[in-house]
Amino acid sequence: MRDDIITLDFETYWDKDYTLRKLATSEYIRDDRFKAQCVGIKIGANNVVWVPDKNVEEALRSIDWASYALLAHHTQFDGFILTERYGIIPAYYLCTLSMGRGLHSIGVGASLDALARFYNLGNKIPDVLNRTKGVLDWPPELMQDAGLYCAMDTKLCSDLFLKMLPSFATSELDLIDETCRMFCEPVLQVHIPTAKRALKLELDSKRIKIAKAETDPANLSSNLKFAALLKSLGVEIPMKISPTTKKPAYAFAKGDAGFQELMIHEDEAVRAIVEARIAVKSTIGSTRAQRLLDEGANGRTLPVYLKYYGAHTGRWSGGNRMNLQNLPRAYPDDPNSGLLRKSIIAPEGYVIVVSDLAQIEARMLAWLAKDTALLDQFRSEQDAYKIMAASIYHKTVEEISKTERFVGKTAILGLGYQMGWRRFLLTVTLGLMGPKMDMKAETAQLVVSTYRQNRIAIVRFWDVCTDMLNHMLYDMDMEVGPLRVDGKNNRIYMPNNMYLEYPGLSQSNDGFVFFDYENADIMARGGSPNMKKARKIYGGLLTENVTQALARIVIGDQLLQIAKRYKVASTTHDEIIAVAPVDEADFALAYMLSAMRIPPEWAPDLPLDAEGGWAREYSK
Repeated sequence: MRDDIITLDFETYWDKDYTLRKLATSEYIRDDRFKAQCVGIKIGANNVVWVPDKNVEEALRSIDWASYALLAHHTQFDGFILTERYGIIPAYYLCTLSMGRGLHSIGVGASLDALARFYNLGNKIPDVLNRTKGVLDWPPELMQDAGLYCAMDTKLCSDLFLKMLPSFATSELDLIDETCRMFCEPVLQVHIPTAKRALKLELDSKRIKIAKAETDPANLSSNLKFAALLKSLGVEIPMKISPTTKKPAYAFAKGDAGFQELMIHEDEAVRAIVEARIAVKSTIGSTRAQRLLDEGANGRTLPVYLKYYGAHTGRWSGGNRMNLQNLPRAYPDDPNSGLLRKSIIAPEGYVIVVSDLAQIEARMLAWLAKDTALLDQFRSEQDAYKIMAASIYHKTVEEISKTERFVGKTAILGLGYQMGWRRFLLTVTLGLMGPKMDMKAETAQLVVSTYRQNRIAIVRFWDVCTDMLNHMLYDMDMEVGPLRVDGKNNRIYMPNNMYLEYPGLSQSNDGFVFFDYENADIMARGGSPNMKKARKIYGGLLTENVTQALARIVIGDQLLQIAKRYKVASTTHDEIIAVAPVDEADFALAYMLSAMRIPPEWAPDLPLDAEGGWAREYSK
């Protein structure tokens, strides 16, 4: 172990109501009931020392943290305790939970216990934590047992780090550091009046949708009653095979294809009850608004919790019971749009600068597939969306309307992963990639067929990705551009040595399936190691996986470049959000745009572009 790393593990007070299972991480640590019961400390290669509650602060303050990196398993938790409770800021953040997600979330799980077993490091000490539930002042015997438990976890974390470290490029460790820093050292604030307005708008919208359905709300929340309501309107009830019971079940989830068909049903009454059902079952809008209000109360900063490698492709995902990854955007012609974004503001004297990689997935896919025509359009700054629309509508580029251009845009950004016409129709009519618009089935079919005729190279790349799956199926290796297929281990390695993994890959009737953990974060909190589920994979979906994985490497490297000069407060898919002094706003934007137009070393001819803006609020 390097001498400049301190491994840390806090054990804290908890009870049936005050627990991380019910509270967000920042809520739990900021709560008045918080108490550090003991802490395990391992400095460099020295043995672990555990420190009881009365000596925790003294032990922590005796360390020159400016000279040490903090290592923990779930560093957002232990690191936020350091910064929020003790005002201690380490020089660097390392996290074995993040590293475990990057290497093993699909095939092993990311919990300390699962990873320790995988690397044959031993096991956590059982049957200790439950004895501490609701005990504010630990008696000597419990303190001794819990201290040994804490010390073992600290040692396992340190040993795990050494096992996983050789697989990580320095750039990926730096991204873990930046990700933890967004949460542990927050700078963004909440504009309370705007957050209150967002909450009211969300609740009012829900009431309006329920009233429009003209039925008892109980008929909307109950699956049986909702099925009966659909039947009374003469609608065929959408069904699916439950992944849990393997038996027929109602397809009433928002993402179920049959349910989505009902969202665009020709009968307005059916659409009304479906919208009301979604309003009743979904609380994400009101929950996020309330969480913003809670976090920003009394002028507190907003911790931005992102999970490094939260998605299979390496992208970040949201956390802390408040997903900031997919806040609805603001539209200039709708003052009520994007209020959740607008409620997030920079501190006094600073602005939020946002830079967005333009069409990064479409550009990356064109580069991978060697679609020279589309690449030339991007390089020469032609309007690829209008050119696509011109082919669809048989018009000149100059004749394309704003609505037609949007159809071309949705085609370029959405059809590269083998999407069919039915899904495209739903995407457009439900507004899944922008404003809602009406479209006939015939038009959707025309759009998809035109795209595939025009983008032959991309269609052929779907077959290349199917070939990669077949190579993994038969334990054979192959290379595709910057991608390296490790057939024996069912992995596709990226240029940064990270990989996509497809454990248990096998052939199915309509493609391939593999197995992964249903919820790696349940695993991280000690859940069952057997929580696996089958996932479908095919040429078009693997195309999406490798494209997004490579795009994530690009934006990750750009984030690190920007972080050399400005505080990066968050990142959302293809955009980077930084905070800069107001008098540097224009320069900061230019710096970020420049950084995001530089292609990676492994793809020097990849045409990149970026766009952005700045404001006191997060309004882009």
